[in-house]
Amino acid sequence: MSLFAELRRRNVLRTAAAYGAGSWLLLQIVDTLLPAFDTDASVLRYLIIVLGIGFVPALAVAWIFEWTPEGLQRDENVASSPSKQSRAQARTWDRIIFAVMALALSLFAVDRFVLQPQRDTELVEAATEAGAEQERNKAPEVAHRSIAVLPFVNMSADPDNEYFSDGLTETLLHMLAQLADLEVAARTSAFAFKGKNVHISEIASELRVAHVLEGSVQRSNDRIRVTAQLIRADDGYHVWSNTYDRVLDDVFAIQDEIAAKVAKALGSTLLAGNEDAITGLFTEDISAYDLYLRALDRQATSTHAALEEAEELLFDALERDPEFLDAKLGLVRNAFLDFYLSTGDFEEDIIAREDLLADVLKSNPDNLIAQQFDLRLRSMQAARNADLPLHNQLMNQLLATYQLGNGEPFVRADVAHFLANKGRLDEAEQLIQEALVTDPLNVALLLADAFVVSQTRGPDAAEVPLMTALSLQPDNPHVLTGLFLLENGRQNIVEGLRWGRRLEIADPEDLLSTSEIALALNEVGLYEASELWMEIFRSRTTEPGRIANMELIIAQERGDEEVLERIVPDILDRILNNEIDDNGLYAALIEFVNIMRREGRSQEALDYLDSFYPGITNITESEIDDWTYHTIQSVAVLELLKDVVDDETIRRNFETTISNEEAEDIVAEEGKYWYIWLQNERHGVGAAKEAFFTVFSDDTYILWGAYREFRREPWFTELRKEPEIIEHFRVRQLKVDRVRDEVIELMKESEWRTVLDRSSGNSGL
Repeated sequence: MSLFAELRRRNVLRTAAAYGAGSWLLLQIVDTLLPAFDTDASVLRYLIIVLGIGFVPALAVAWIFEWTPEGLQRDENVASSPSKQSRAQARTWDRIIFAVMALALSLFAVDRFVLQPQRDTELVEAATEAGAEQERNKAPEVAHRSIAVLPFVNMSADPDNEYFSDGLTETLLHMLAQLADLEVAARTSAFAFKGKNVHISEIASELRVAHVLEGSVQRSNDRIRVTAQLIRADDGYHVWSNTYDRVLDDVFAIQDEIAAKVAKALGSTLLAGNEDAITGLFTEDISAYDLYLRALDRQATSTHAALEEAEELLFDALERDPEFLDAKLGLVRNAFLDFYLSTGDFEEDIIAREDLLADVLKSNPDNLIAQQFDLRLRSMQAARNADLPLHNQLMNQLLATYQLGNGEPFVRADVAHFLANKGRLDEAEQLIQEALVTDPLNVALLLADAFVVSQTRGPDAAEVPLMTALSLQPDNPHVLTGLFLLENGRQNIVEGLRWGRRLEIADPEDLLSTSEIALALNEVGLYEASELWMEIFRSRTTEPGRIANMELIIAQERGDEEVLERIVPDILDRILNNEIDDNGLYAALIEFVNIMRREGRSQEALDYLDSFYPGITNITESEIDDWTYHTIQSVAVLELLKDVVDDETIRRNFETTISNEEAEDIVAEEGKYWYIWLQNERHGVGAAKEAFFTVFSDDTYILWGAYREFRREPWFTELRKEPEIIEHFRVRQLKVDRVRDEVIELMKESEWRTVLDRSSGNSGL
């Protein structure tokens, strides 16, 4: 008998096949399970070695022994001719081997073609994120020609002269920053170390510079002594130093000389033979310069009162030197800052500065900050006129200016917000990170960074830049507003209110904090406490439009039909007659439609609106003119026409409105509030309900104003009858009730009692 036949007879070949198939199956199972237990890969390696070693003994056992019904017996004790039973056993072995191999192949296929791609994707995502994080954290190489100008120390007998030493520092920084071959840490970051006992090397490391310029200023009557020293950060070596003891009028010459000496010491080649390479401020009037420096000091504080003082000082500086371009630019900046802080009147705060901005650009057309202010002003005008294509074009032009230099930080922040809102998150993050290289401690940039990362990585990611900003400027209203919004984003309503109250204390003239506290208290049902903050709000503003808007929103939230019927006609009439601003237009139109349709006066309402905007009710023949026109037409006219025209005209009106909006780049995107309205009008209640739950989920912020608007929107009438919608609002109300109890506990704290205890005791708390 041949060896092969003998191996077959003794089932050695079957044993080898079974052993191999079983080992393969075991290895596939172990390889699949190892990652779930975070087990080291060496376990699989050792198992392969053990199975390999066991292969030879398994074959030896198969050669010597045979499995029989009587048990395991030596081969020579078993009959040499195969019986029926042994053949049946052989077939059983064959089936077992086949089943094991089939199972092993199936498991291999699942692992290779289902599980492995998932693991590969996870590995790629993890590696990508790790690489991105490493790139974000990578410290750029410090350039030799880099410098931070630290605030010069005020050595004068009068501590109030500190604004002067700060201003001289800022002027030097401004002059050095004009040299393209020098890297100069920005003012806000350098000034973050003012008054702090931090070693030069630590400051240089934080600001990523190789040199530091520091000094002191002593002013007495018409004399001034300035000491300056340029220090190499890595070893503390004094590269250059000097002391200037002169009359006050020589301060401009002192600045020129210090800037030139420092630039030369750092190896700048741009001054050689070109004395105009750097310039100081555009004035030679020392009194105007002094007023300008005082204004900068107040502007940096950023409260309402400080900005008012800065405004007066800048106008006084211009009276002394009408050609002082920096003072004109300072007034433009002040208008933007005040507008952002108070959300004030655009025409009064911004447009009023157009002439000053034109003067600056006429005299100095290459002034980067003036160019940026001009583009931002025009983009805001375009947005207000509902010309979104022009707005987008101007904002993209503004983005391009940051390739020329750092420019104005808060305008850069505006551009980052624009990019983020357009879904261009990578560009937004890059724009901010580029600025943070030379200005890592700039509060405006940190606030923008917080906004962008909250969009890309969630609200928790915004905490680090916000807390960094808070450590730099604990009472900055914008920082406190950012923290207030952060906690709202996290749905920590009580914590949000706590930051709102801190903002109100830091800037008693701030209207945002007071209005948000009043609204939040109203939304959780603490009406009497809400009225206390409404009284504070009324005492802090003389603008009737703001007061009217707040009263309207509060009545809407309460569903107080009697109050709404009383105040809405008057509010809308004053808005359309330009007697008050149009901040409350949207809410007023909603309630106006509700009132007029309820009373069967839709045609009268249409005639009323047409008297202010002739032709506005003829939707198919009109185009969007401005935001007011568009708001009236889409919110009121469309709804009112449903009562006076046929279904076909209603459909044409709707489609025309959508076409007009799309032509102006106004798109109702899926997952956004207005998309629900679009689905309701185009496809009915079923589609609107589905869209509703893409916007409002179980974790939606329960005090979001859209909840109030949805309950009041005329087109929402049928949708709010749907059982699922009713249940959603019921669950929301349960959450609101729980928050009300938490707010009641919050208001027992001393910061709140100072207001409540001054009241007549009717706060309900």
